[in-house]
Amino acid sequence: MAYEMTDAPTVAEDQNEAIINWKILTWEDNMDQKQIFRQMMEFNKAAFDNNFKALVLFQSQSEQYILRFLEKSSWMPEAGKKAMSDWLHAYNKNYECFKASADENYRRAMDYVSTLRTPGDIQSQTNKGDAKKENMGSEE
Repeated sequence: MAYEMTDAPTVAEDQNEAIINWKILTWEDNMDQKQIFRQMMEFNKAAFDNNFKALVLFQSQSEQYILRFLEKSSWMPEAGKKAMSDWLHAYNKNYECFKASADENYRRAMDYVSTLRTPGDIQSQTNKGDAKKENMGSEE
């Protein structure tokens, strides 16, 4: 719950302790919580995507340097070159799987948020239910 101070604090009668009046803000007084969460998730996803792109760029540059080094190194056996190449391919495959998994989880989080109901939704649904009960009672 969010709290907000009222306009003027009141002071206790003995003047030794100040008592500040707080009022609890209702859901409608605040920005819609689903919207806040959605914006937060969009920001986190954008930050993740940008950092992931930087990581991929750094990794691809490193991969190119390693492959050039392996091509020009006559002292390294072919089995070692193949092992390094396999390692690079496995790394590429796994970071693509990681990205797909992260994207899927962000999508799931956004889907979950869209299914949440606010207290206002619940209250309006309750009011509709009460109205139905009243209508049913008057028909009897």
